[in-house]
This record gives sequence, structure tokens and C-alpha cells, in this order.
Amino acid sequence: MFAPLSTALGGALQRRTDGWYWSDGAQEPRVRDMLLSEVAPNFRCCNCGGITYVEIPARWRDARYWPGGRIDTQAAQEIDTLLREAGTRSAIYLEGLAEALDDHRLTGEGWLVDVAQWDAVMREQCGVWWDYEHEADIYARAAALGCPAHILRPTR
Repeated sequence: MFAPLSTALGGALQRRTDGWYWSDGAQEPRVRDMLLSEVAPNFRCCNCGGITYVEIPARWRDARYWPGGRIDTQAAQEIDTLLREAGTRSAIYLEGLAEALDDHRLTGEGWLVDVAQWDAVMREQCGVWWDYEHEADIYARAAALGCPAHILRPTR
């Protein structure tokens, strides 16, 4: 047996190279990978000198940029790393404000990151999704496999 790549629900669900499995070895087709791109901001892109860049505003940690206004800590750590290792400080287009002021030359502080580097990081698996209709069954199976009750409390 191989060590799982990641786990969920207290180890009851395990990510292997070919999908998600229960700790007893049964495959679980109702769950799917959650990618960083699904929990990270969707920033504007621009093309400079034939290279496409992601424009990351200086205040990228503001909740307004994040899906549902929720800042995902793992995605934020990955963005921090990208900015340190591959980001270039630059004036970027102030999307939203430029349109509101009808000044489409308006720029502000930010960073540029090559879109290929951004995409490589954002394709990383960071969790697991399932449809709500399967949640009760998935939680019951996890409980039967020893998942602690405090992990199974719904957050809705």
C-alpha cells in the first residue's frame, strides 16, 4: 500500500495518484480535488512584450478580491511565495476604480507574475469537494471509518 498524497476527514478519505479512496481501500468517485485556483483570487491578466502576466494589486489580501470574501490561508501563502520568488513590482491597471472614474489609464502599485508560473501553482490540489446531496453519506462513511465527530460538524 502506498502512502496517500493527502487526506481529508481525519484520514478517512485519502488522495492517491488515481483518485480519492476511503481508508479501507474503497474508491470514492463522488469527491473531487479542490484546486488552489478555486479558492484564490482571479486577477486580471495583461500582455507585455509577448508574455502574459497576472496583475496582482498591492492590496491583494483585501477580502474583496477573494471568492466569497474568504481569504484562504494556503492560497495566500502560495501567492506570497510567488511574489517573493517570481513577482516584479510594477504599476498595474486599477481594475474597478478605472472604470468607475472613467479613466482607463489609471494605474497603481502591484506586481506582475508570469501567467505560466501562476497557473502551475494554482493547479495544485489543496482539498476535496463533494456535492451537498452526497454530504450525509460521505460523513456517515467517514464516521464509520473513525473520523472524529468534531471534524464532521457541518459548517453551513
